[in-house]
Amino acid sequence: MHNKNYNKPKGHKPKPKPTGLREYLQCRRRGDFSWLYSLRTAETKHVHALLGFRTPTGWGLVHQVAKQGDIEILRRFLRLDGALEQLESRTSEGLRPGEPGMTPLELAEILRHPEDFQRLCSPEGAKEMVAAEAAGKNKKRKQAERKHGGMDQPLHYLLAMDIEATCRKKSDGAYPHEVIEFSTVCLDVKTQKIIAHLQVYVKPTENPILTEFCKELTGIKQRRVDGAPKLPEALEQVHEWLRSLKLVKGGYIDNRRDMKPSDPWPYNFAFVSDMGRDPASFIFQESMRKQIELPAYLMRWVNVVEHHQKATGSLARGIQSMLKFYNMDFQGKAHSALDDARNLGLICQRMCREGDVGWHLDDGVGVGSCESDPSLYLLSRKGKWSAVLNRLEGMTFWEKKEHLRFRTKTGYSLVHQAAYSGQLWVIKRLLVYAEARECLIAHTRQDLHGKPNRLTPLGVAKARGFKGEVLQVLDPRVSMDLEVKHRQDQKKLRSDSGYCFAPS
Repeated sequence: MHNKNYNKPKGHKPKPKPTGLREYLQCRRRGDFSWLYSLRTAETKHVHALLGFRTPTGWGLVHQVAKQGDIEILRRFLRLDGALEQLESRTSEGLRPGEPGMTPLELAEILRHPEDFQRLCSPEGAKEMVAAEAAGKNKKRKQAERKHGGMDQPLHYLLAMDIEATCRKKSDGAYPHEVIEFSTVCLDVKTQKIIAHLQVYVKPTENPILTEFCKELTGIKQRRVDGAPKLPEALEQVHEWLRSLKLVKGGYIDNRRDMKPSDPWPYNFAFVSDMGRDPASFIFQESMRKQIELPAYLMRWVNVVEHHQKATGSLARGIQSMLKFYNMDFQGKAHSALDDARNLGLICQRMCREGDVGWHLDDGVGVGSCESDPSLYLLSRKGKWSAVLNRLEGMTFWEKKEHLRFRTKTGYSLVHQAAYSGQLWVIKRLLVYAEARECLIAHTRQDLHGKPNRLTPLGVAKARGFKGEVLQVLDPRVSMDLEVKHRQDQKKLRSDSGYCFAPS
């Protein structure tokens, strides 16, 4: 007889089907609506299961949201696909047994919630809210188009980049990667031709002797990096190359500035990377450790994988898989920064020939793009750090990324607010996240008294008069040690819990 579980690993348990009962009990017993903040990337059938859940008395999640009385939670709930129809559902029992059933609007009226909340509980008011939000987004888009020629304005030049960094065969997260090669090729979008290329070797300072694994993987010999400039001088060489192509004006120092995604992009070029791993994982992390200020054109880039997936519907997530999609062969040696950059440039060239891609910039390592949702920041201003951290725990990866990178108009973020509060346990909990550690070198535009002085979180803590371990943890170099310790603790926790990982 055929066994259905023959090919399944031992101890395999089928994934439970989404029912909505667990989320209902969460918000009913504990008032926990963290499940609501994790639905952005959830499957459609999961969302529909949550919305359609009903108890034997007819109560559902929409009634619990109406009972809560939090207008921000209600707004987020109504943004779900199919949530507006749930406002017309009626329970078979009221707040107490024997009471008549009610709709979410009737429930809000009985509990005497604010008028704005009651208006959103009605189907008409909810539709007006959705229409107003759509009109607001359209208005912002048109304003941006009038301001700087459109949010997705075409770029004249694409600089396909690749970076090689120091590495070792077995890494536990404690090994600090340093850039040892920076290569890029320049593609003219209009003529669809590669017009120039650059290869710069960089001398590492924290681990100046390359491992045998690194030399074998990248093909870079020790004498290459021994005579190479350090990272700041190498970045100046990149800038001079850009000046020779007439892509930038002024010196290297003139191009160092804070920039938000909503600001107009002042260049007619942008660096291109696959998934943004090189600029975010190598350049930015090393500059944070060594306190090197980067130019604005390295703070944001074009994510070619995202453009490829949108244009073709493919699930390719790397250079090799994108080349395979176009029936192209990899030219050169893998893990050679110049060869990788050339192949990435050929992919961009092919995408330009296929049609109008509409190149646009990623959010980069600067400020996130969630300026319209400062809810966690407002909670931190009120000192409700437990609520902030609990809500972060219930978010998806991208939700956390947006909220941790949120910055106000004056440049303050959650990390700056944590430094202002001086509560060490809050700062340590926040700095577990990589996006929060990025903010350690971010400057505000005003000081604590509203004067135009730039402050990092460390500067905020010093201005508040805090001393000791608070200042140590807010130091960018110490925060890297905190990250390493957190990874080691997580690895130990997984090994103690009995998980077995297959070798990579």
